[in-house]
Amino acid sequence: MALIGDYLASRLSSRVLNAFEKHLEDCPDCASFLRTYKKTIEVTHAFLKLEAAKHRPPRLGYQPLDYASSFC
Repeated sequence: MALIGDYLASRLSSRVLNAFEKHLEDCPDCASFLRTYKKTIEVTHAFLKLEAAKHRPPRLGYQPLDYASSFC
């Protein structure tokens, strides 16, 4: 399953891609491994997105200046 990274990144030649996909059709263990691998990536991305949101500074809103009061 050394080709998984290149497969998911669409970096396989058409010949290798066809052979890899044929293997996945014929090998339930590898097909299952690939599904688990994809799900792991999906869950990891979701987790990292949530964690980043927890630590994101609050958005700065637009605060118009009251120029008249700043001169006094």
